[in-house]
Amino acid sequence: MHVIHDVHPEMMIIQFMGTRPLGPRNLSVLSHFYWLSRAYRQHPMAHQLEGLKMSSDIHAPLKNMLIVMSLATIAGIWVSYWAILSLFYKDGTSHTAWPQDYIGYYTYQNLESWLGHPQGPDARAVIFICIGFFLTLLLTFARMRWLWWPLHPVGYALTEHWATGWFWFSILVAWLIKLMLLKHGGAGAYRKAVPFFMGLILGDYMGRCLWAMISFVTKIPVEIW
Repeated sequence: MHVIHDVHPEMMIIQFMGTRPLGPRNLSVLSHFYWLSRAYRQHPMAHQLEGLKMSSDIHAPLKNMLIVMSLATIAGIWVSYWAILSLFYKDGTSHTAWPQDYIGYYTYQNLESWLGHPQGPDARAVIFICIGFFLTLLLTFARMRWLWWPLHPVGYALTEHWATGWFWFSILVAWLIKLMLLKHGGAGAYRKAVPFFMGLILGDYMGRCLWAMISFVTKIPVEIW
């Protein structure tokens, strides 16, 4: 999951400055960026890069992948507008199983809190932001300086997400399999195994998509986590 949860630029501005200097107008504008910055998993770039990487690994024509991505982007924009507006008009923004996952709910809840309870700078949050910034710089420097350095700054950022508790074991197993392939079979064995594991990933996506379509047609909720 390409997620960095609750790392909002608007929240960082408020943590550094507080709400009083910004005023109601600026706070109202900032609150409407919640849809973009809540978790970043809706940002297309990370998924596009994954698609391009998989296309490169299986030696698929890059032109075809770009065409498919462009069509998916255009279709996805219009389908998203329709789905979100239809859902909000039908069920509202707070009468759901997980209201925190619906942007309209928390967008205005945050604004209500900022306007109703003005706050000053959050010194503790600022300290931890600075600590995270310098740790990321150190990890980046180490990654560029020493080829053997195992810790990536992106991994440091992504471990913040709650879903890491679900995925860590799968990542560990994948790392162990890759390690054994490279150690005992070399690069050749690794290259031969890549299509099989790409197939597992594709099968997982196709299965989830199939159940999502079945749920849409039958109107029966289906758990596809």
